Amino acid sequence: MAGRWPAGPAGRAVPLIALEPGLTNHRYLPEDNEAQVVPRILDEEFAAGHAAEGRIDIAISGPVQKGALADYVRTVDGIDGAHDPAVHRADDELTWVTVGYRGEVDDGSNLELVRGIRAVDTPAGADAVLVGGDGSPPTSLDNNEATTASLPWALAFVGLSTVVLLVACFRSVLVPLKAVVVAFGSLAASLGLVVWGFQEGGFQGLLDFQPVGTTDVWALAVILTIAFGLVTDYEMFLVSRVHEEYRATGDNRRAIEVGLRSTGSVITRAGLLMVVVLASMGFTTTSLFVMTIGVGLTLAVLIDATVVRAIIVPAAMQLIGRANWWPSRVRTGP
Repeated sequence: MAGRWPAGPAGRAVPLIALEPGLTNHRYLPEDNEAQVVPRILDEEFAAGHAAEGRIDIAISGPVQKGALADYVRTVDGIDGAHDPAVHRADDELTWVTVGYRGEVDDGSNLELVRGIRAVDTPAGADAVLVGGDGSPPTSLDNNEATTASLPWALAFVGLSTVVLLVACFRSVLVPLKAVVVAFGSLAASLGLVVWGFQEGGFQGLLDFQPVGTTDVWALAVILTIAFGLVTDYEMFLVSRVHEEYRATGDNRRAIEVGLRSTGSVITRAGLLMVVVLASMGFTTTSLFVMTIGVGLTLAVLIDATVVRAIIVPAAMQLIGRANWWPSRVRTGP
């Protein structure tokens, strides 16, 4: 069920705390869609071997003795969610163990099953134990963990690069830092709305999909990287004009007012154009992955071009005052 959050852009980011990484697949389609109906019928009518069942592969290298292998398989069989483990020995140096699971590859119980299997001690005589499988819970777990682990580094690189470029452009320290902080805050608000809308079902009635309680982290990564460039563009429009006026007059308040008047209509029109394009992509596609990206980028542009550029950035620059342009020395007058 859709939850409530505090007002304001910061409050919009609250749902990010409840982010549950998952995959975009047939489960998000409407309940009467064939891709939903067929697995449901198979699940109800057949006890085994249907689309909602799968296997996890375990490769054990090394000369494992039969007793140690039997103990290992019994331990795996005792993990919650493990079904019918089977041993397939290729030779004395390689053993293949399969473990059945029920449900979807990104179900929390199946991800815990993978973690449980990987936590089991290596059987005596084994050189290595690898847990995987094409399109299985290990793949889902590893992809999500790799993405979530790499994303902060990618964002740090983008943020640091932006700061360096803006410092070179404006000869200022605080303006670039403010730009990056505000951009990330704006993106956090839009991503919070994405999580609330798709993971918690806030957009279910509007977009006609079936929420399953997860969010595709790949979609969030795409939204973050593209939206950061868009919102930084709007920052450049505004701050460049403010900086130009400040260099001419030395009056910070007047520079902000002139900057807003000069660029307000440009930013609004540019934002409106992007909203039309991105919203069209988000509201007309049948792919939930593309829908998430389109809606997420639309929200990012809306929040940034209205609340952030019209209120937060000018207010912050007014509060900081002349320190905006430190340590550069601005020559005023003609």
